[in-house]
Amino acid sequence: MFIDKFTHIELKFVELLIHITGIDKDIGRIILNGPSVATCCDFFDRIYAARGRVMEPALAEAITQMRAINIARNDLVHAGPRLAPDGSVVVAAKNSRRKAQSPQVRAIEVEDLEAMMADLATIKVILVAAQMPDAENALDAFAEGGPTTWLYRPRALIPKGRDASDPDRKNS
Repeated sequence: MFIDKFTHIELKFVELLIHITGIDKDIGRIILNGPSVATCCDFFDRIYAARGRVMEPALAEAITQMRAINIARNDLVHAGPRLAPDGSVVVAAKNSRRKAQSPQVRAIEVEDLEAMMADLATIKVILVAAQMPDAENALDAFAEGGPTTWLYRPRALIPKGRDASDPDRKNS
């Protein structure tokens, strides 16, 4: 279910990229077929910078949260879940897979997946608002309520083989 929701948001990111660039939708779907979430996020940053514009706070927050969810999703999908000695589910952290001397894992609990799915729903609303004819006012409505409260918070990396329930483990 998480992967399905994530995939829908990936498509919304491409739609927003087509929208903010002003590319014809049919042409945009052809030339922007398949950029990753990370690539879309980087494009958003670069497009706003090239235009000398500041991204609306709600959209910037959504992109920041999507980057965090994307890291967890990539670790989960590409490294696969493993059962830790304490019974918790962990995934190899992508960055640590490159460092043979200090492999690390990140615990991903059911609660994390539920939090990510709830955040994906919020992100979807923000992405849709960003494509409205009066997007700036629509996004300002989010800002008026203060910063969005994101439910997913990435867990700290822990050395591979260390018990994920260790009391020294901290959420980041």
